[in-house]
Amino acid sequence: MVELSKSIPEPGKTAAKAINGRNTPKPRNNFFMYFYSLNIFTEIRVRCNFSQKIWISVFFLYSCLVKKYEILSFPEFVDARGSLVPFEFDALPFIPQRIYLVTATEGSVRGGHAHIVEEEIFLVTNGSVTLLVNDGTGNQEIILDSQKKGVLVRTGCWHELKDFSSDAVVLALSSTKYLPGEGNYVTDKGAFLQ
Repeated sequence: MVELSKSIPEPGKTAAKAINGRNTPKPRNNFFMYFYSLNIFTEIRVRCNFSQKIWISVFFLYSCLVKKYEILSFPEFVDARGSLVPFEFDALPFIPQRIYLVTATEGSVRGGHAHIVEEEIFLVTNGSVTLLVNDGTGNQEIILDSQKKGVLVRTGCWHELKDFSSDAVVLALSSTKYLPGEGNYVTDKGAFLQ
């Protein structure tokens, strides 16, 4: 478990933006690394000076080493009246741009995709749910059954919500406003894992 602090790296600058000024999403796993490296490294040879090439090399190394998901622990204050779990936005890995709730009917699976741009934090406000994550190294199931436990899912990480208890409510915090379509979503798990 990781206690939230301001030392968590902030998502933002992309290698492609440093090269050509376009706001291209930052790749985070081998699938994305390969896809983007084909386009980016062609431009690096032609358009970058030495310091930009060094920065981009460091970026790609960092992207390969950073874990694509992380279990977070939020503080909880309990007394005779009940409990309080605060979420200080400046202590989160990103400032949320969107917050939404997820429920499911019995046997349903929600999610079932990876994001190219968006990062999310999932936690339960009630009940329990299983979060399946896969960063390309295999499926990992994380049970969310406490309001003070959350999971940060970074870009390039497949995620699904399943095994909802009948009273489960999932709270999701997103790093972006809603970004529909293939510019943000990878929905083919087979292609994602290749």
